[in-house]
Amino acid sequence: MKFLRLCIAAAVLTSLLASNRVLAQSAAELQAGALLESAERLDRNGNDIDATTAAYEQALQAYDEIGDTDKSLEILDTLHGVNWSACRDDEAMRWAIQAVARFDLPQRDFNLNDKLSAYQRWVSVLGDWHVRKEQPEQALELYDRALKNLETMPPAINETFSTETEAKFLRSRLSLLPSESHEATVTLERLTDVRQRLGAISEIDGLLSDATFLRNTIDNKNSASVIELSQRVLELSRLNNYPSGEAQALTLLSQQAFTDASYDQALSYGGLVTTRFNQLQGIEPWLADARYTLARTQQELGNDSEAIGQYLALLNGIENAPDSYYRISKYGVVSNLIELYERTGSIAQANQMSTEYSDTLNGASRALPLLNRRPLPFTVRTPRLRSICLSNSPTSSPRRIAPRRFPSRPLPPLRSSPIPVQ
Repeated sequence: MKFLRLCIAAAVLTSLLASNRVLAQSAAELQAGALLESAERLDRNGNDIDATTAAYEQALQAYDEIGDTDKSLEILDTLHGVNWSACRDDEAMRWAIQAVARFDLPQRDFNLNDKLSAYQRWVSVLGDWHVRKEQPEQALELYDRALKNLETMPPAINETFSTETEAKFLRSRLSLLPSESHEATVTLERLTDVRQRLGAISEIDGLLSDATFLRNTIDNKNSASVIELSQRVLELSRLNNYPSGEAQALTLLSQQAFTDASYDQALSYGGLVTTRFNQLQGIEPWLADARYTLARTQQELGNDSEAIGQYLALLNGIENAPDSYYRISKYGVVSNLIELYERTGSIAQANQMSTEYSDTLNGASRALPLLNRRPLPFTVRTPRLRSICLSNSPTSSPRRIAPRRFPSRPLPPLRSSPIPVQ
């Protein structure tokens, strides 16, 4: 009987302790929620960034103490966005560093597979900051650490997404390396190996994405990698009877050849796209890009009448099929046509076009001051744009709309022979 009473007492005590823990947890959650509400209220109604940051930081600490990782990452999103919006780049970068650190071992206390999308975003955010601040070594270290973290994950249910994440880290790493370097060769080989895991068509589409990403980097140091990836896509597309991939690869090769001042190749590759694939459904934006590259190439070579013909066809496409020509700047096409008409002595046509498209030209002129504002970094979430930050930093140079002339650059040596035009 005595033993039974002791057992009952122990059970009651255990229940009371559990209830106290639940109550304590609930109280901590309520307190964290109240702190977050207070921070959000300051964010909405106030202009004191220091006070807003401090309030969010208190909420972050409270959610860290109760182990709510999702909420903590959400608050870090906000802290980064709030400080970026206030032009406090160093402070925004500090929060990005803290966010990425939470995914590293031994600090990580969750399955990385469950938060892989958030990890991919934060690595991209911090990598972008390192590039903007001209810190390539720190960016390379970040991507190397990210790739090692992927190796610590258990097998993923969504193998496609984990593979895509690995490929994105690799191509970001590759974008920081000179194409001719041994390190770039090794990274490129690993990237192509990763892309092979998911089947031929997925491999082609992935490599196209990688080549486009590398082409869109600020400088032209990835030229050889872009060409090599595009040539591989061209080979695989022909092997697998995938005309869409072939057309896109030829367009990329034409664009890169133009950038590298290899104008004969630009015309050959672009001509193949516009003659072989002009009726192919689903590639209209790429066909428009190829035509734009042909027009710019003819203009660069001084073939004014051919350039005018290409630009007029582009203008017709922009006006009659805007969904297919959305990547082409109407302002760029019109301004180049006016320049060409003036250069060939067709002043009446130049004046007519200036009058007919005055709204386009004046609208772009009004937009130019906006484009000279501080470029937006890749952010996970931006609460609201508080101010415009002007910068003369070389890493944040103003964007320009559809430049008429492009610098000539020598074609870098390739690691493999180019595919002959057929």
